[in-house]
Amino acid sequence: MLFVAQRVVSHATGQHGVNAYRYVHAETGRRTNPEDYFELPCTLVSQSVPVPGGGNPVRSFLDIAAPNDVTADEMARSVQYFADLAAPPPDRVHFYGEACAFRFAVEGSLLPVWRSEFLELVRNLTTLP
Repeated sequence: MLFVAQRVVSHATGQHGVNAYRYVHAETGRRTNPEDYFELPCTLVSQSVPVPGGGNPVRSFLDIAAPNDVTADEMARSVQYFADLAAPPPDRVHFYGEACAFRFAVEGSLLPVWRSEFLELVRNLTTLP
């Protein structure tokens, strides 16, 4: 699976929101390196788009790549490990959890609240149908 969450600002209205997407890989099975899941072809299966897309500035994003059969426990452990980091991550970070790979970035103004931003993006992904 590939999960994508982006905090965006509408050029047209100034509206802020988190757009979230879930994709399923065509290929099944587990890979040794979770980062490989970023490169596999996939199909969009669910989305929440409160701010219509189209060239909007992205203030933060979180991509999580995992096998299609990732368990909720595997995902939760990886997310919690990242959220427990003591120091803020650099502007852009790649992180590998138990079965998941993460790409996460925030604009400079969000660095002081990176952890809550990370968890808010995760929350938006976990509420996708």
